[in-house]
Amino acid sequence: MGIVMTVGRKIDVDDLVTAADIAARLPAVRQGKSKGSKQGPQVVHTWIARYEDFPEPLREIGGRKVWSWGDVKKWMRQRDREWVTPSGKPSASS
Repeated sequence: MGIVMTVGRKIDVDDLVTAADIAARLPAVRQGKSKGSKQGPQVVHTWIARYEDFPEPLREIGGRKVWSWGDVKKWMRQRDREWVTPSGKPSASS
């Protein structure tokens, strides 16, 4: 019997995001509705608990889970959720 090896997919390092990074791209968080609280990242943790199909994190780095932003955007598109780019552009343009 031969050895089966799984090769992981290639991910651009700039595409890796934490729960805080995801939350920072949510319009409500960027507008300051959760400023000064942990409500921002908590929204992401709530999605993880609530939705079985939320993307799996790729790894845990330094005690923090990281996701592919591309995977998260795809999941958000399927639910008609909006986001903004780090530069503040709305999701329609990204």
